[in-house]
Amino acid sequence: MASKIEAARWLLYHNAWQFDNGSNNLRDSAITKLFISQIVVDVIRSAVQVHGPYGICKQNKVERLFRDGKMYELLEGTSEIQRN
Repeated sequence: MASKIEAARWLLYHNAWQFDNGSNNLRDSAITKLFISQIVVDVIRSAVQVHGPYGICKQNKVERLFRDGKMYELLEGTSEIQRN
């Protein structure tokens, strides 16, 4: 999970660096958004599995993070739109 998070972080940093240097490439931004939203859901899904049945209890923070992570796939264009 840590390696996926680190890869997503560096992709985001690279995309932000490109934007700061005048490269406003929508393709790269879409790739970054798609990749990071997929990583969020993968990592949170793994965290829910690590916690077992407690991972889906409303009192657990992991359950809320899972719901929020799924929402990020839909914000600013669904993953299917980003792929196009």
